[in-house]
Amino acid sequence: MTDRPPLLLGTRKGLLRFEAGPAGYRLARVSLEGVPVAYAARDPRSEAIWACQDHGHWGQKLARSTNGGEDWEEVAAPKYPEGVTRPNGDAATLKYLWCFQHGGADQPGRIYFGTEPGGLFKSDDDGATWAPEVAIAPSLPDHKSPNIAAADDGDVWVVVNEFGKSHLLHRADGAASFGAPLELVAPDDGPLDDPLVVSNGGETAVIGSSAATGAIWLYRP
Repeated sequence: MTDRPPLLLGTRKGLLRFEAGPAGYRLARVSLEGVPVAYAARDPRSEAIWACQDHGHWGQKLARSTNGGEDWEEVAAPKYPEGVTRPNGDAATLKYLWCFQHGGADQPGRIYFGTEPGGLFKSDDDGATWAPEVAIAPSLPDHKSPNIAAADDGDVWVVVNEFGKSHLLHRADGAASFGAPLELVAPDDGPLDDPLVVSNGGETAVIGSSAATGAIWLYRP
């Protein structure tokens, strides 16, 4: 027996689930066969598995399994509100579902999804309804999908990557909006390549590599 969580791997031909055993991880299940899965994640609070599907002609689809990937149900994907535009004036429409983050242990039903064009959507009822948290942030250029971390204390951290520059956004628990974006720069004065923000055990950190030297940097906001 092991308490190590399963590993989920999205591929162009479905979702692979690996489970830990005495000899290491082994392939335990193949789900959503034949469908490209851009991202998949498990919510440890409910054990639900979420999968972002890129159907090409049919667009972005969101699927959820509550029994380890044996059965799946479609969940309505987030949509940009009518009237929201990109900086070039075009209407903002969902292009990709990129990343998932569950809320804190005291926030049952709360989940977040990051999208492209750059947006952050929140649900407080496990995906039954969605509300935009950040949709084409006016203080940033036409950015790509955000990477999200929700801390146990209710704070939300977002990293946005765009054209070689990365910014960190923070919203304290209960605050109405995010603070001013902070540009992330490595100590060698080079930008950070595709940094990730993570929260665990009450600690939040940004991890990225220097575009100039390749050195790995850890930033604690």
